[in-house]
Amino acid sequence: MSVTAAAQPTPAKPNKHPVAMMFSASIPFVGRTGMDIIELSPGKVKSIMPAAGNQNHVQIMYAGALFTLAEISGAALIGSVLDLAQIRVVVSGMKIDYHKAFKKGEDAYVQMSAPADLKDKIMKGLADGGGKTAYDLEIPISSADGEVRATSVFTYHFKKMG
Repeated sequence: MSVTAAAQPTPAKPNKHPVAMMFSASIPFVGRTGMDIIELSPGKVKSIMPAAGNQNHVQIMYAGALFTLAEISGAALIGSVLDLAQIRVVVSGMKIDYHKAFKKGEDAYVQMSAPADLKDKIMKGLADGGGKTAYDLEIPISSADGEVRATSVFTYHFKKMG
């Protein structure tokens, strides 16, 4: 009796935004989701998680895909205001509150600006905390029309390098 491996899904096309490509290279799962960053500028991010390939058992957006979209978007936003060559960032906690389910085939988006105090609070926390601090970042997850369908809160931990 021979056993053959199940067919593997076709890999998602490479992300176009350089930051999305960096995340995809360092975290291959991100690349497989097709998640992409549409816009990134200092203190602002807009990103997308396509519905295709990211559905759950009832054919709506899988919670893990929403988690990935929010986590990577938050990290990109943080990286747009901090020098991450000098600071290590990891997620230590995550919460998601669902307000309304995504419809079958509906893409998910994050579009947000950094809170005004983000950089100052993190830098002060690093100075006061012996080179370590944490920051809770609230990240809205929306449909294409801008309706917030879920809100996530990520606790990012920061450690000064060197």
